Amino acid sequence: MIIFIIDYMRYRKPKTRGDSLGQFFTPPKIASLLAAGLKRAPDSLLELGAGCGALVSAVLSRYPQSQATLVELDGKLLKHLRHEFPTHHVLGGDVLARVNKLPIESAYAAVVGNPPFGEFAVKPKDQLALRSLFPGCDRGGWMRQDLAFLHESWNRVAPGGELAVILASPIVSAPIFTEVRRWLFAEAGYVSVRELPENAFEGAEVGTYLLTIRHRGRGRRARSIQVDRYRGDVLSRTRIELSLEAAVERMDYRFHAIQATAGRHWKRAPSLESLGAQVVRGSRSHGEFVKAEVPHVHTSDFTSDSIRLRLGQCLEDGFQLAERGDILVPRVGSRCLPREAMVVSGARPITEAVFRIRVARANRARVFDALASESGRMWRMAHARGSCAKFLTVSDLLRFPVVAR
Repeated sequence: MIIFIIDYMRYRKPKTRGDSLGQFFTPPKIASLLAAGLKRAPDSLLELGAGCGALVSAVLSRYPQSQATLVELDGKLLKHLRHEFPTHHVLGGDVLARVNKLPIESAYAAVVGNPPFGEFAVKPKDQLALRSLFPGCDRGGWMRQDLAFLHESWNRVAPGGELAVILASPIVSAPIFTEVRRWLFAEAGYVSVRELPENAFEGAEVGTYLLTIRHRGRGRRARSIQVDRYRGDVLSRTRIELSLEAAVERMDYRFHAIQATAGRHWKRAPSLESLGAQVVRGSRSHGEFVKAEVPHVHTSDFTSDSIRLRLGQCLEDGFQLAERGDILVPRVGSRCLPREAMVVSGARPITEAVFRIRVARANRARVFDALASESGRMWRMAHARGSCAKFLTVSDLLRFPVVAR
């Protein structure tokens, strides 16, 4: 029996259409790329939350014999869709609240989508059931809309059919979505993940990926998946094949491409943890320190690569201090992540956006050189996570390989 994740949620209505349901419309190039990824001509096609119809239009341009069903909530967009697709099924309805009550089929030869961002509030009585579906994916009773759309879309793919959907980077690489990726692969006969350009969606500061999956039907389950990268005009020359185990961990092209380049050296090197290093982050925000007029070290102090910091003395108690001999690296911020600093004098508190690394004196220079190397910076950028601002975790950094120059 299919369990509809939407039944466990209530939708928080936008105050205005300008809130736009968290939706960013698909550019024509990306829509055409999605349509080209379908391996078979679908006789039936579904899009939940069709927006302006760019995805369905691209698929129909390639496969004009398909019969499409489009579902949309916004009244103006609904009027547009009915004008553009007069011979197809265009339905008005709140997908996120009443998907299993809409007059749509239970299975389609192809399902496409560009899910909206934003979150749902999960009803308290249903939180336990939802967590059993996707452990760890709710935040204080809230869950992502794109995860809900992904769940509903994949559940409406017929055996042997295909799903082609645009996803934000967390579902592709974040640790909390490991079980989501495992669920996707359970009935997959083919999986492709294509990294899209950073500026693919105007106004959306988020990494995006094109996921294409064929339902295995009665065939074999996929044993590997294909990942590559689209640069806006051409595909990358190198396609990477991942085992299902590696793809469950994360399936973003950039991470695995860097792993393929330098992974051999990283695997042989000792980690920060094995060298006995301690990694902590600050406990206060930059704004809190500013308000309290306490001098501190923040990501803005990483003005260039491999800096030496001379700090004044701080007599305040109750803070994580950076002191002489400590190594500091930014925890968050795509631009400053590949930077590092050594404290050569003084002491000051660090903000929550900065990591402090303490390691035995005999290993300090070795660790700092490894962090400052091209390989070390590549490693941090490859392991950074997040939709918009990239960040590292303590557990990530403890696994950092201390490769000798």
